[in-house]
Amino acid sequence: MDRLLRDVFGGTAHRSERLADLLGNDDPPTGTRSADGAPVDMTPEEEAVLRELLVLAKTEPVVAKWGKFTDLQEVGKGGFGTVYSALDPVLQTRVALKLYHPTRSQRPTEELLGEARKLARVRHPNVVVVHGADEIDGRIGVWMELVEGETLWDEIRYGSPLDAEAAADVGIALCGALEAVHAAGIVHGDIKAQNVVRGKDGRIVLMDFGAARFQDPSAAETDEKRVGTPAYMAPELFKLRDDRLVEPTFQSDVYAVGVLLFYLVTGKFPVQGDSAEEIYRAHDRGERMLTLQQVRPELPESFALVVERALARNPDQRWLSVAEMGPELVATQPDTVPAIKLRMVLRTAAVLGGAVLATTALGFVSARGFETYVRVDPDFAASPGDYPLMGLQTLVPFIANWIICGTRPCSAAVPSPHS
Repeated sequence: MDRLLRDVFGGTAHRSERLADLLGNDDPPTGTRSADGAPVDMTPEEEAVLRELLVLAKTEPVVAKWGKFTDLQEVGKGGFGTVYSALDPVLQTRVALKLYHPTRSQRPTEELLGEARKLARVRHPNVVVVHGADEIDGRIGVWMELVEGETLWDEIRYGSPLDAEAAADVGIALCGALEAVHAAGIVHGDIKAQNVVRGKDGRIVLMDFGAARFQDPSAAETDEKRVGTPAYMAPELFKLRDDRLVEPTFQSDVYAVGVLLFYLVTGKFPVQGDSAEEIYRAHDRGERMLTLQQVRPELPESFALVVERALARNPDQRWLSVAEMGPELVATQPDTVPAIKLRMVLRTAAVLGGAVLATTALGFVSARGFETYVRVDPDFAASPGDYPLMGLQTLVPFIANWIICGTRPCSAAVPSPHS
């Protein structure tokens, strides 16, 4: 147990003994003190994980096989389920298998399976691929691609904070992923560093949809307690409406992305607190959040402003959507241009060549789509297949680069009009 706690929480053997003491209590910890009253230094996230471990240690059955899947090897636990690396004996490949805790969710089986079916239809390079879902022996399971890599939580915890450009790259990938998820009518509800993996190939992958909800006002509400990780939860999620906690929304996902970006460049959270209650009180009292200017004043102002708006306490003052936030993150990159440049390209194209040329430019952009952004580069002129009209295949990129960069060569990212 001591080794497990050191692996999960880090620190010294003495600290792990204190944590093990907390796990040894009959009730979940009510603070950051062990049974003998000695203080244990824990972050709010670590305290939440410890509470989950305490519950799961008493309720989670040992699983060696589930359905057709064999050789189950536990890779992680969360508030909704346990994730295993499992062997598909038919295809002879390994998958990530998430088995929901039988006593942790009161939501109807069909609702959970319905969400899995929705997620299975989401196809985006930055969203984990869901292969299937079923209920076997009273347990709901979802199997998906097994992404080998490291969570952003481990990357920052055992490494160092990112610079603004690297963090913006992560944010751009997540905005693209969430746009696809939101388009399917799903709110993630638990975006955090532990649920984002950087694959060995460098790909950023959004994982763990255990807290996901349909964005449907007519959907039946449940009596479940608030889900999510307090440090990443938007202020409105701590409030009651008609004696019920407010449900996560697309706007609360935007807030969580802002918190994640803040964490990636600082290793800290914008709202300080040692528990969910303290974080709620900080929001309720309107206490001033930490700002990037305070913690990392050397970061570009453009990046800080994007994050600051995502963290607005009033949902109406945040970015309207991740589709709006993504291009703004692109604009903070040193080799990119803001969205307004695209409009300049199209307006000038219309003046020079009329509606046909403008349509061609739009076709060029939309052909590449929000995947996540289009790059306008002089080299594209050497690829005739990139453009739908052969006679205009060289004119469009030259016009675009002339407007954006003048006479010098450049590579500029512009957002798709469909973003």
